[in-house]
Amino acid sequence: MLSITIDQDIEERLEALGATTKTSKVALALEKLRQVLAEVPGPRREDNIAEQYRRAYGEGGGLGKEFEGWELQGVWPPE
Repeated sequence: MLSITIDQDIEERLEALGATTKTSKVALALEKLRQVLAEVPGPRREDNIAEQYRRAYGEGGGLGKEFEGWELQGVWPPE
């Protein structure tokens, strides 16, 4: 169980919104928290991103025939 304290201004705004939508201020706050947390990378998403990088740039990886040879374009000439 979580207990939080919010600013009076925010509470008043939640109450006003709740009155127009017939939703409790707690339900409104929880819904917004769920939305924010859905956008935050979690362990599964981070693992998925890491795996995508390994496949693209790791041993035997690469960007495919479409981009083959591009890495030679940025090579410095010998001194």
